Amino acid sequence: MVSALLATWFCTGCGGGQQGAASIETRPLEESRALEIVARVVTGRGFQVTGPTKVDLGGEVWLECDLGVAGERMVIEYLTEQDRRRSGDIPPPAPGSKLHVIPARFEPSQPGLQGDPTYVFVIDDRKYVYHHNPTSDRRADVTLAEVEDRLRRDLIDFLTWYESTRADKD
Repeated sequence: MVSALLATWFCTGCGGGQQGAASIETRPLEESRALEIVARVVTGRGFQVTGPTKVDLGGEVWLECDLGVAGERMVIEYLTEQDRRRSGDIPPPAPGSKLHVIPARFEPSQPGLQGDPTYVFVIDDRKYVYHHNPTSDRRADVTLAEVEDRLRRDLIDFLTWYESTRADKD
């Protein structure tokens, strides 16, 4: 009798209750965390981050970007679902480009920065998705740390490209 009870108890722990095992939840990197990383990387490269900056994408399509960079022709937008609904379609990245950089113009209230294009680095939150709730049974395929590191690398790539573009004009 005891052995039958032990066998029943042991088998119920062998997977009988795992039929509806929860999947690992995915979510994009939170905007506040992404912008914190952006600010650290940008200031680490010697630039000064400013607040939200409005740019003209052409044809009177305006985009309110999350961060500007003082005295530079670059802005950064962390594009969330809410931003996509508010701003509508924005130009896609250049074919074959790994970074989503689009030319724009500052709004007229930005004296001294008119003329040459401003570069908008669009960071689409759909490309920075991680597994939020891994368990000891189910390992996350993409961790928060991996997504944060990818964002840092992409920012460094963008800043390196921007600095080389700026040097070409000097």
